Amino acid sequence: MKQIDIRADTMKLAMDQLRGIGSQLYNKQHSGVHTSATVANQIATGDWHNSYAPTSQIRTQSAQTTNKRSAVICTGSLYLNGNFAGLYDYAYISGDLTITTEECHNAWDHWFTGNQDTHWALVCVDGAFTQDNRVIIRPPVRKLGFVLNVDGNYTLNGMISMTNRGANHSGTGDSHGYTAPVAIPVNGSITIPATGGAAGARAVNTTGGTHVAGGNGGTATNGSGGGGGGSAMGAVSLTRMEGGAGSAGTCFTGGTGGGGIMMYHGGTSGAQVSGEVMDAVGNGGAGGNPPLSNGGNYASQGGIGNPGALMRGTSNVALNGFNLGGSGSINPIDATFYGFGEDVDKEDKRSGAGGAAYYLARPYSPMGRSTGFDGTAGTLIILVNGSYTGNGMAISRGQGCANIHDGFGGGAGGSAGGGICCVLDDDGSGGPTSQVPAGVGTNAYTGGVGGAGSAIRGSIGG
Repeated sequence: MKQIDIRADTMKLAMDQLRGIGSQLYNKQHSGVHTSATVANQIATGDWHNSYAPTSQIRTQSAQTTNKRSAVICTGSLYLNGNFAGLYDYAYISGDLTITTEECHNAWDHWFTGNQDTHWALVCVDGAFTQDNRVIIRPPVRKLGFVLNVDGNYTLNGMISMTNRGANHSGTGDSHGYTAPVAIPVNGSITIPATGGAAGARAVNTTGGTHVAGGNGGTATNGSGGGGGGSAMGAVSLTRMEGGAGSAGTCFTGGTGGGGIMMYHGGTSGAQVSGEVMDAVGNGGAGGNPPLSNGGNYASQGGIGNPGALMRGTSNVALNGFNLGGSGSINPIDATFYGFGEDVDKEDKRSGAGGAAYYLARPYSPMGRSTGFDGTAGTLIILVNGSYTGNGMAISRGQGCANIHDGFGGGAGGSAGGGICCVLDDDGSGGPTSQVPAGVGTNAYTGGVGGAGSAIRGSIGG
């Protein structure tokens, strides 16, 4: 794979450079029959594995079928307007492309690498692109961002997503490396700010029998939303109790949520107590933890993040799981708490949030698939050198923090901020609506909600 550093004033100009590089590397005239001399020369120059292009007919090309060749042709450092914006992997697909419902399963796996947190996924379809209904395209792991550049018309009837794919670029916890947030100039007129919406503040509670939600995450023009603060609840009595603060959004991720606390009797407890780590980690890091102290008859839950924090039970045990039963439980078919078909295998034809009649829905649990409250909203940029049309959806949704009380998780953590969907084409208007909602609370014992992200629509010419 070629190592090529890209320097450009804007993301659009960077993608223009890469499209030319893709054409040079992969649009080569080979008959499929080679002399020993040409083979030796291509091996020496590092070009032998690039002899055939992944095209829109990849599944019918014997060379591609045999070698399972990735469309990712180069990698390197990305510099925008003189600032290091992270590493990237670049995939180039030659020619017009249509992905139908019948062939949607893993049809785009060759677009992405497993490089998590430290790399952008940059993809060029060098031609027109039609994405059918129920086809969902999302990177398999967390990315600094996902950029799709279509050099032709893009008809989006399915879904393209960065839900739960925001990067943990903090360099802590399960992060694969630190990348400093920087302003991302998309074109000559639109810039994604380095810092998104503000963090939700800690909840401070000094009155027994009352509940105080954490502060809500903030919003930012063209930026991601901030994460909400965790709640604080002393069921009977307390002296002073604090939930954890959320974290601010960045150019690479929505903000994460602070940890919540609920205790039967509480003295001075919570985020201000030595040893507690209830505040969310910035730069898309871990959600804030629940408190170390025993909750008595109740339990506390952590905030949304990468990874999300777990619940802490009444015996000071971290509970990994989610109970849909009991008082205050959420409705498992409520579109408020379910996404749009990205994570589970069961079809659901219910409409999406906000009354949108979108029938792609295979809903996912708002609590994550494995370790609690995992996942933040990421950055999605779509650059179309033509028209952007269709009845599908671009989405980067923040997770909500579900809350169940009366013995399981009464002290709700903070929800995550919404992500960024930036769509630019020749027309500058119309086409599928982008969705960038923040995570929401669920009942009277909710933590702070996240701030909404940014749905940006404009002209690629700037």
